[in-house]
Amino acid sequence: MKKIVLFLIKIILVIVLSAFLVKIPETEAASSKVRVNFIFEKKKVLKSEEFTLTIALSNYQDLASAQLFIKTDKNKVITTVEESPYTIDEANAIFKKEEIAINDKNDTIARFSVYAKNTSGYNTSSYNQLAKISFRSLGNYTDISDFFKSESWNYGYGTKIYLYNCDMEVMDCDIKYVEEINVKWDTPSYEINYGDEIPKFQNDIKVINRNSDEYRIDNITSKEDFNIESLGTGFLKVKVFDILTNSTYYFVKNITVVDNIPPTIEYNLTEWDIKDVDVKNENFNYVKVFDNYDKNITAIRQYYNNNMELIASIDDFKTYLETNQKAFIIYTAIDSSGNEAIPVTVTINIIDTTPPVVNTVDAIKVKDLELDDFELEKALKLTDKYDDNPRLILKILNKKNEDVIDYKEVLKNEYTCTIQYFGKDANGNESDVKTVTITLIDTISPTIHGVTDIEITDVELLEIIEKKNNGNYLFENGIKTKDNFKNEIYLHKYYYLEDNSEMLLWEDFIKGLFEKGTGIIYYQAMDGAGNTSEKIPQKISVKDITPPVITLKNIENGKKYFGISKLEYMVTDNRSSKISVLVYLNDKEYQEEPIQNVGEYKLLIIAEDDAGNKTELSCNFSIIKDNLISCGDDIECYSRNYTEIIIASVIILSLAAVIITFNIINRIHKKKIKNKNKGKDKDADGEIIDLE
Repeated sequence: MKKIVLFLIKIILVIVLSAFLVKIPETEAASSKVRVNFIFEKKKVLKSEEFTLTIALSNYQDLASAQLFIKTDKNKVITTVEESPYTIDEANAIFKKEEIAINDKNDTIARFSVYAKNTSGYNTSSYNQLAKISFRSLGNYTDISDFFKSESWNYGYGTKIYLYNCDMEVMDCDIKYVEEINVKWDTPSYEINYGDEIPKFQNDIKVINRNSDEYRIDNITSKEDFNIESLGTGFLKVKVFDILTNSTYYFVKNITVVDNIPPTIEYNLTEWDIKDVDVKNENFNYVKVFDNYDKNITAIRQYYNNNMELIASIDDFKTYLETNQKAFIIYTAIDSSGNEAIPVTVTINIIDTTPPVVNTVDAIKVKDLELDDFELEKALKLTDKYDDNPRLILKILNKKNEDVIDYKEVLKNEYTCTIQYFGKDANGNESDVKTVTITLIDTISPTIHGVTDIEITDVELLEIIEKKNNGNYLFENGIKTKDNFKNEIYLHKYYYLEDNSEMLLWEDFIKGLFEKGTGIIYYQAMDGAGNTSEKIPQKISVKDITPPVITLKNIENGKKYFGISKLEYMVTDNRSSKISVLVYLNDKEYQEEPIQNVGEYKLLIIAEDDAGNKTELSCNFSIIKDNLISCGDDIECYSRNYTEIIIASVIILSLAAVIITFNIINRIHKKKIKNKNKGKDKDADGEIIDLE
């Protein structure tokens, strides 16, 4: 029994002692002392290195004023701002800006004083900072706090702090010299899969310079910072509370929710049969896609031909299936995170239900020269969507409607035949029966034979011009034509002069031929089918057999003349413009001198054209004296030589007759006027007045 009582007493003592030993965080309610924390950025500093000292309070009640004295050894530590070692606006958090503050410094000691305006004072809160001062080290020190401890005051450096309550009583203080809390969170960021829980990231946060009971880590992440139900990046927010200094530090890390699970594709068949007539309206939706995150994900389709070559679009794919019976579709899916599903390949088989297409032809004409190489299959143009070599089935009928085997033999004999035909593909689809008539046509040109050059005389040509004979056929004599068919042959003629490329009419050709002397006739034969031969030329030459013509103008053979000032004559030729003329008078060359001497004369004119045709003309005449006696009994001599006298006499007699006739007419006219005016008188002005 005693052992049990003693055991219980030991337990009670342990509990009581433990209660005293446990530290109360933040407020330290078990202690009545105010804690003054001298918080160094770092205790170990190097020469010329800057560091900060933050002075913070905790566990205080009714704080009304504070005084801080800092004594520094200028050979060890100095403030970075000599004239103002600390500032109220930036460093003082307990006392407000409007509080009364003193901030001064003499040669050895800096003083910081602050007083509350209100009478209630300040109590411990989250705003515990009293001052913040920057220093520079003048040496290398392992613990810079030694120069700021109160017990070092007598050695020429150190600090003293006095706190007063509202009754102006000095508050008992407990001073600690510590470094700023050193928090390590080395994980750069976090990534989790969609659907997973948030990782225990607090375990990754390490506090280096505090015991576990000297700090607290709190997760302050809100839904606004991070939503585990949505993909993307958010924030993990942590608050670290330093119990020793009553200071709070905040840390933020990125966290990303990702989706690494690919979609899944469900399907019933990997091979589909489609009728060719249904391809146009087919949508090819043969699979379904599911994803853990994306709710409305759809399949991606890639189309391939039978050789697994990519086809760009569904329209091109359908076009391909119009002529090919096998193709492939590869289905896949990619979610919003880029995860790709395992592809599914579906084979498309086309069922051919469409017969071949046969060209409808009303009639076929085959040229005789092309018959041996003619292929009826090409003319009928049999095609099929899926069969490259569909069968053309023929039934051949002659003029008697009898079945025959070889249509080419029928055409050679009868020039025409009838074909009944239809197409059949490899899948057994047959087209409708159609009928076409084939006709063998004449393509061989006729030929011309017997075309020879012709020479015609100008006399004959002139008879043609004067239409005394049908000379057109003169040139065609001996010309023959020949053709493979017994059809009428037309002989076309084209007329040209050698120096003129223009085609002429027959009349113009004949006239030009007479003038130029040469011409060409081109003969071309044409059969009833319109086939024409080559143009065969026939050269026409005109032979000049007509001599020049000499005409005397002012003399006649056997006539008499008083004198001739100059012999006048004219030489012409039917074709030639170059004529040589010789003139002799009394066997001497005539020089166109006047002929006045009385006597007998003999004129000889010789003309020759460039074809060698020659003409001679002779004329005998006389020169007599200028009197009437000289003419003798030659009446023509008088009229020829005295023409002027006879003409003058005739003119005078004619004028006299005109005058006599005019006078007679005038008398008759006046007598008629007088008879008409009987019974009338004249007035003062001479006008006739009717007396009745």
